[in-house]
Amino acid sequence: MLINPTTSNSAAEHSRNASIVLFDFDGTLVSGDNGTRMILRIAAERRWPFVPMLLAAPLLLPLLSIPGSKNIGASGFLWLSTVGLSKKRLNSILERLASSIARRAEQVKIEASWQRLLQHQRQGDRIVVVTGCWVKMAKKMLRSMGLSDITIIGSRKHRFFGGYISKPHCYAQHKLTCLAERGIHPPFIITYTDSASDRHLLANSLQQVLVRPSLYTRTIIRRRYPDVEILR
Repeated sequence: MLINPTTSNSAAEHSRNASIVLFDFDGTLVSGDNGTRMILRIAAERRWPFVPMLLAAPLLLPLLSIPGSKNIGASGFLWLSTVGLSKKRLNSILERLASSIARRAEQVKIEASWQRLLQHQRQGDRIVVVTGCWVKMAKKMLRSMGLSDITIIGSRKHRFFGGYISKPHCYAQHKLTCLAERGIHPPFIITYTDSASDRHLLANSLQQVLVRPSLYTRTIIRRRYPDVEILR
């Protein structure tokens, strides 16, 4: 059941930001991890980065499973895939990736959350997609799949010693910082996510919704929000 901001007494007491509905992107609106898709696509078009990426994998892969070190692991793979890559070629690769995903839009979309987003739009809520994906990449993908009139906040590419990393990395509690930098502050009506890493967003929302959560995420979030809604 959606909260209608025009009839909810709780929402009416809050500021204009209470009309904001947050959506995570990867695993929530679209299946899979777009950061991984991006890194693999860049490496595949250039080919040679796969060699240093494989050599670095024993060091970088464990970091991806540690919440506080995930950004280091992801940035390591991203830097190895992009070192020596020009901005022009990088943008052309991202354009091709977004186009290829758009051609498979019906396979990539998570229909339940996509329909929920459209429902929020119809009732006049402000939609904000907040993602660890590069914001430019997220915009290309969502717009190519026909989604407009939403705010997209995400990580940004940063040139670093001849390659690229994400800075800032819009992930976990840093999502609140990225939102604040755009003048978007809690409380929010609803947050939709598939990940326990977004618990900081969930804690600042009037309603929490999990989308296809893993057993770990469902267990962690239900400890605090026993009645959390789950979309499949």
